[in-house]
Amino acid sequence: MCETNINDCLPNPCMNGGSCTDGIDSFTCSCVASYTGSMCQTDVNECELDTSVCSNGRCVNLDGSYTCVCNAGFMLVNANSCNALPSSLSTSQVTVKITGQSLNGQILTYTSELTNRTSTKFMEYEVAFCYIFSQYVREQLGSQLVDANCIVLSFSQGSVVSDVQVELAAESQSVADGLAVSLSALSTNIDQNLSANGQTLVASISAEVQCDQTNCQNGGTCTSAGQPCNCPAGFTGDLCQNAPQGLSNGAIIGIALGVFGFVLVLITCVCCVFVQGVRRNQATKLMLAEARYVDSSRQNRGFYGNESFNGSEEYDSLEGRRYAVGQALDRLRGTDAHHHEDRNFRTPYVVDGSETYNGVERNPMHY
Repeated sequence: MCETNINDCLPNPCMNGGSCTDGIDSFTCSCVASYTGSMCQTDVNECELDTSVCSNGRCVNLDGSYTCVCNAGFMLVNANSCNALPSSLSTSQVTVKITGQSLNGQILTYTSELTNRTSTKFMEYEVAFCYIFSQYVREQLGSQLVDANCIVLSFSQGSVVSDVQVELAAESQSVADGLAVSLSALSTNIDQNLSANGQTLVASISAEVQCDQTNCQNGGTCTSAGQPCNCPAGFTGDLCQNAPQGLSNGAIIGIALGVFGFVLVLITCVCCVFVQGVRRNQATKLMLAEARYVDSSRQNRGFYGNESFNGSEEYDSLEGRRYAVGQALDRLRGTDAHHHEDRNFRTPYVVDGSETYNGVERNPMHY
């Protein structure tokens, strides 16, 4: 009754691309390279299997493969070997402080083992930090970057802080320096998820371009190799690549005060000119009025002095009418004075009395 064999390879139980061979109530998996186990479930650690791989670099085991983090002066070729950099390439170096918080979900904790470069923990963290960060740099800087290698200089406390030196290779020195400046601009105090081939490092980044005797720009000098350039006044950036932009705050304030002072002086001058103009205009009108008043051609025009003046265009003007009224008032005063010019002699004397009239003392007369 049990003469029918069930195909145990349906569905395929072999993992990671393994092929299945059915047997009598069994199956056998044939694994692809880099995996092992009865069902091809275990990744082969090539870095442990063959320590000769990645000469001139450090081996990084990946799921199903491996890659290399190359030493300074070498570049990654075919993802799993490190060859010397061609002499035609130029390089620029960047010092990066990577403050790691967690690696592949595990909280990073600093231990004394990280002070020993030959310790298992130091090499594990160096490979992880450099590999993940190198992949991040390649993704961020684009096709102009030929290669980026990395070495960990030291680890220190603060979760786990890694001082890393990254060497960027490009077709020319100017391009390599530009890429280094771009990498420096990626600095952030905010933790980021840096991932590469299933590995994740949560960390913040602080990068500075290292100077040498050739890459300082705009008159900058390299007085301490491995540090940013010393820049002349007004220039900024790790390589002094940023020219002065605009004016300083002090210069802006000085200019603003100068403009304000100039405007104030200009307004004062305009006001003075305006006042002088008004005064000059008033003086001119006064002179014209006086000239009309003393003009002999306008004398003896009747009692009001305006018989021939009245009705003319000159009379119809405001100044003309003022002149006519003035003439009339003067004639009235003159007529009144004429009628009373002998007043002192016509006033009767007061007997046995005295008075002073217009400054003249009058003595009594006796009959």
